[in-house]
Amino acid sequence: MFNLARSLLLTSPLLTVFATALVVMLLDLFKPKSRFSTYFSYLGLIIGLILSIRLFPGDQDNVWINLFTLDNPGCILQIFILVSVFFSIFYSSSKLASLDSAQGDILSLYLLSTVGMMLLVISDSMLSLYLSLELTSLPLYALVASQRNHQKSVEAAVKFFIMGAIASVFILFGMSFIYGLTGQVSLLAASKSLAVNVSQNQLLIMFGLILIIAGASFKMALVPFHMWVPDVYVGANPVMTLFLSAAPKIAGLGIFLRLSMSGLFDVIPMVHHILGILAIASIALGNFTAIMQSDLRRLLAYSTISHMGYAMLGLVAGGKEGQSASMLYMIIYSLMTIIAFASVILPQSNHKLLFSVDDLKGLNKRSPWLAAMLMIVFFSMAGVPPAIGFLAKFFVIRALVDSGIYYIAIIALILAVIGAFYYLNLIRQMYFESTSNSQPVEVTSGKKFVFILQSLLLLGLGLFPNALISLCVQAF
Repeated sequence: MFNLARSLLLTSPLLTVFATALVVMLLDLFKPKSRFSTYFSYLGLIIGLILSIRLFPGDQDNVWINLFTLDNPGCILQIFILVSVFFSIFYSSSKLASLDSAQGDILSLYLLSTVGMMLLVISDSMLSLYLSLELTSLPLYALVASQRNHQKSVEAAVKFFIMGAIASVFILFGMSFIYGLTGQVSLLAASKSLAVNVSQNQLLIMFGLILIIAGASFKMALVPFHMWVPDVYVGANPVMTLFLSAAPKIAGLGIFLRLSMSGLFDVIPMVHHILGILAIASIALGNFTAIMQSDLRRLLAYSTISHMGYAMLGLVAGGKEGQSASMLYMIIYSLMTIIAFASVILPQSNHKLLFSVDDLKGLNKRSPWLAAMLMIVFFSMAGVPPAIGFLAKFFVIRALVDSGIYYIAIIALILAVIGAFYYLNLIRQMYFESTSNSQPVEVTSGKKFVFILQSLLLLGLGLFPNALISLCVQAF
């Protein structure tokens, strides 16, 4: 029986964020250039985060007529989505006033997309999954296009929108196949129904699942659906790129986790091989292409593609161990990438931003603290111990080995060594290259403190990882 009070309680974090988005819109009408809308966004996100933490652990509660399920993985992903969005706004706050669009418009779009992401990671039916996906995506298209006076931003927005629309069609078309075969919109019910009739409709089931995977792969920037990532990351304003880099990727993994947890990937074993091909192709293309980049944002974009491939390896392995490994990897990735992309826009408005790889030359002499923190971040992204990025790669590869998928584990391990090259090259640029630019990178004291704290957190989690690992393992 539908319990309205219970549903409101379980969705209180995302309802709080949604209400915050509406209030920020109204605040911008009365005080368009005030920072009050930014502070109110902080408040809404913090309250939503507290409510999410209080709801953990989830009890497999069905919400809103079985459209959503608030369980442990959903709670954890919601928490880290809110954390990612909070720091995205924090690092961007000083740059929002200089954008073409009003500050309140940007913040409200951030928050509305966040609501979609929070719904997406707890969606338990094809109907809610698709609607949540669109609520996530539409504000992102508007954010990329918000720099109306910049040709590259408009071009990036058009590419992003067209590719996103095609991906949505793929997902909807694939879901229509699954629904036509089962008559069920619930992911779990559809999976059980398909398992009974798999021998009779194997080709149609495979076709439907491939279409869904193709559409979801766009959201996670997996090869060959990655084409939009480098162009959008470079064309969009760096403020938007920071937001795009973390929270939407967590939501993208949420789609795959929901499909995996429902058992849809296990109906036909071949699906795991397809996921393996997508993962290895993403890792290989991302790593080899990143080596050749001179633009720091484009390099990080291809790095993102590689990391998304590694995050998928756990789902290739399957089972609860693989699912927890994938979630652990995505959480660690979100912590790393926020710092990496924040470094691009960290300098104050009157200073040159760190857009090019050459801008890192001699950074140790200009700003020793920033070079030291970025060294920790790049070591973590490369998977060099004792930074936490090493454990992220270790657990997804171990999940493959435990599942007996040795060939993919070996390839992933080799590609990890190759991928470390361009991260180590960035460190070399900071410490062993000289530059004529002697101007230090000036950062406000608040952002400097948080940036250092987050960077050291990557090292601390690498040395004491038990709490984070236990969180992900016990979630399943």
